[in-house]
Amino acid sequence: MKILFINPPYAAIEGLKESGGHMFPLSFAYLASYAERKISGLEFKVLDCEVEGLNYPQIEKRIQEIKPDLVGITCPTPAMKHVYKISQIAKEINPDVQVVAGGIHPTVLPKKTLEEGKTIDFVVIGEGEATFAELLQSLKSGEKNFSEISGLCWRKGEKIILNSRRRLIKNLDEIPFPARNIFNLKLYYSAPTKKVSEESATPIVTSRGCPFDCAHCPSKIIWEGFIRYRSPDNVVAEIEDCVNRYNLREFNFYDDTFTINKNRVMEICQKIIEKKLQIYWICLARVNTIDQNLVKMMKEAGCRKISFGLESGNQKILDLMGKKATVEQGKKAVETVKKQGLAVHASFMLGN
Repeated sequence: MKILFINPPYAAIEGLKESGGHMFPLSFAYLASYAERKISGLEFKVLDCEVEGLNYPQIEKRIQEIKPDLVGITCPTPAMKHVYKISQIAKEINPDVQVVAGGIHPTVLPKKTLEEGKTIDFVVIGEGEATFAELLQSLKSGEKNFSEISGLCWRKGEKIILNSRRRLIKNLDEIPFPARNIFNLKLYYSAPTKKVSEESATPIVTSRGCPFDCAHCPSKIIWEGFIRYRSPDNVVAEIEDCVNRYNLREFNFYDDTFTINKNRVMEICQKIIEKKLQIYWICLARVNTIDQNLVKMMKEAGCRKISFGLESGNQKILDLMGKKATVEQGKKAVETVKKQGLAVHASFMLGN
């Protein structure tokens, strides 16, 4: 069974790249590794329309060449126009191809995604590994027992069926490392605002979820408002695998809040130091979760930049956003990081 993962264009006009740097969709790598552990006879391909700057005729040609049995498309909200068009192209090439949508947009709006995307067959909601693997097994075996697959929204004739939500995976260490081998890793590098070396870069996630509830963030919807951690040993083993197997040394930690558990971060850093892993990395952090000792050890373990969601310099706006942080904490956090000689990246929201 041949599965084609498609990352759609992000720019308003397909064929134009949105920015100067890109990370590969880590979700595809997790879906592939998890499914391969459960099911034999799977072949995965990736078509990254954003990174390759592909327009619709080029996308059509590539799908024709690959001849997939199933197309899986990740769905950021700004790219939904392209998602619907690509699913239409896939169906025009082969009416029997199964089209699956996943990601933040269809998780928040599963029925609407199928209503608007007439050529999309399934939506995988939330944490997708187990749901996607069960869907592949159902299609591959011919059982088509879609009503029994939790976390799935699907078509039954003219009806759209929304199954029950799937429970989150309790032990993240049980999930195999992402299948980075399905990507052409030479295509991916950090954007200028996040770049910390001249090396090729990879995303890595050591936890899922966030206990905070900022008004602008969908994390609570995806991860149900709490956080699960991978063990430090498991995290460092993946880093070693990236270094030894793929020669990757720049890492973007994509945790919603990497530094929320100080002792755990310290343990991860200590293991990186002990193993003498020559890596460089950036992470996301809340302004009220760091101190000098933590940042000092992070630097020793290869951290070169810390990214804060400062969002605004106005306390009233921060309060309206539910940030549960202060402007002064933001200033102090930046000073703490700069004092250790690390770079700071900050995000701001305009128009509030």
